[in-house]
Amino acid sequence: VKGKGGFEVKDYITVVPKRRNPNDITGVAILPVVEGKVVLLKIYRHILEDWSWEIPRGFVEPGEDKIQSATRELEEETCLLCEENAMHSLGYISPDAGIFRARVQIFSAEKCHFSKSFIPNEIGHSELRLFSLSEILRMADALEIQDLFTLTGIYRYIRKKNLLKI
Repeated sequence: VKGKGGFEVKDYITVVPKRRNPNDITGVAILPVVEGKVVLLKIYRHILEDWSWEIPRGFVEPGEDKIQSATRELEEETCLLCEENAMHSLGYISPDAGIFRARVQIFSAEKCHFSKSFIPNEIGHSELRLFSLSEILRMADALEIQDLFTLTGIYRYIRKKNLLKI
């Protein structure tokens, strides 16, 4: 990368997906809400060597649109079924625009129900729990939730639903 005045970064790293999607949306993240409570997964993140409370997320597969991907990821990771018309866009985020050429579309999913009991089926997944919004905010303040997708999804959901008066 070359900047003004001849400044150059020679070891600049970028991650670019093999497949280009419209608006560079490569993944989805879903904030599931069941009976007024937010569903989070407890996931061991090997790179951090620590546990994290997060919303489900995953990649957009070839041939899928964003809502199909969100519906599939939600069911795969949580056993929650949600009608596509109950998926509401919360916009997208760029996880690290200095490195990744990617955006992640965030959705809220309401009116969902469990198709079966939750059984962790992905590496690192251990637990699924429902939290009230006040518990979620306390967890975020206590740094128990650090994940960018989860924090952004929670913030945008609260703002969209006008659940917090400022």
